Amino acid sequence: MLYQSHIYKIRMHQHSPINAYLLLAALNSTFVQRQIKSFCVSQDIIDSLGDKIRLLRIPIPKSADTRARITTLVTKVIGDRTEARELARRASEEIMAA
Repeated sequence: MLYQSHIYKIRMHQHSPINAYLLLAALNSTFVQRQIKSFCVSQDIIDSLGDKIRLLRIPIPKSADTRARITTLVTKVIGDRTEARELARRASEEIMAA
């Protein structure tokens, strides 16, 4: 698979103290989004973060309870979106079958 230069693939270490759902929430936080916008360099019509991605400060709550609560919320959001997409697909199929 080819990735364009402005797309980053982030992998979590298997024994990371945080999980992918918590990282997703952190990356979507206003704090991180502001950093990303301030670091972006324009390349024609696509903005690129470049190597500055390594400078991002990611806010991770110290409380294990808070981290667990955020993980649960993000997991639910993703599950709900997946279910909504599946329901919409089924509705479209039923229209075509009618």
